[in-house]
Amino acid sequence: MTHFEFLMGLVGFVGAIAISSVLVFWGSVAQRPNDFERPWFLLAITIGLVLNLIIHIGGIWGYRDVAFDMYYKVVILLLPVVFLTLSVTTFIPSTKTTSQNLEAHYFTSARYGYSFLAITFVVSVLIDELPGVVSLDMSWWLVGVSAFVVALPGYFSSRILHATVLLLYYVVTLIPLLLAPIL
Repeated sequence: MTHFEFLMGLVGFVGAIAISSVLVFWGSVAQRPNDFERPWFLLAITIGLVLNLIIHIGGIWGYRDVAFDMYYKVVILLLPVVFLTLSVTTFIPSTKTTSQNLEAHYFTSARYGYSFLAITFVVSVLIDELPGVVSLDMSWWLVGVSAFVVALPGYFSSRILHATVLLLYYVVTLIPLLLAPIL
């Protein structure tokens, strides 16, 4: 087994934890729909995070020729999926309560959830700086602005701001990545 094969399995395992927590949560909501109110913001962010996880896990194939001979390379490769998993687990509420306003939970958990997502953006660009990687040549100012915009909803409770950032998250990040070829 090569280092890359081992890391692919590890990244897939960490990502599977996040994806399974989202699926378990939405499965329980589907079983008891009357117990949960106003799910739209939480539904939008969790679908986006699951798509982002799938894109990251699939995108790791582009790193197959990188020599993972230093621990910092391993850590940098794992960090985006770790921070996406932290974001997912921050947004997903406990289903043990009898009823829940999911919009209220979304706004309560937004500060840390969006902060983890912003860190994911920055760390994802660091991966492209590893030797042997086909770099996207993104400008650091663009990464900083993107991370700032993604973190912004965590500090304000405006429904319009949250809806706008979620829309930008889909239009600017997720849709182009879903339509991009796998390297």
